[in-house]
Amino acid sequence: GDVQSNFLYPAFFATLGSAQSINDATYTKIEFDTEVLDSNGTYDNSSNYRFTPAVAGKYIVSLQISIDELDDQKRIEAKIYKNGSGINRAATQASLSGGNSFPYASTNGFIVDLDADDYIEGYAYQNQGSARNIRANAETYFGAFRIGTWF
Repeated sequence: GDVQSNFLYPAFFATLGSAQSINDATYTKIEFDTEVLDSNGTYDNSSNYRFTPAVAGKYIVSLQISIDELDDQKRIEAKIYKNGSGINRAATQASLSGGNSFPYASTNGFIVDLDADDYIEGYAYQNQGSARNIRANAETYFGAFRIGTWF
């Protein structure tokens, strides 16, 4: 669209450029460093890994976290943070037979009210028992866009 529509309806989408190790049983900010889209230049992909929209409104937020391996009854969580506090999470728990371990993903979608200077971040949690890698590229992503003003 034109410059005006970009300004009024900010959007961003970022992926994880390379695997990120996260510790066991700790919510960890994921460093979404590869921008696919940043319509207004308001996503920080190099230091804080956060989206500060600059335009108030309701935003649809999408977060997916993929992990290398989970054993039976262990879980991966995708948690959306707003202004430094968790506001919504989605969890996927492994259910395995035969002792095999497989990659798993947890996907979280939510509508968030944001003021111009609010910010959102994507966090992950796993309870495998030791540090594990979050999978990179299209398997782990974070994005948001402002929805129409009729709400």
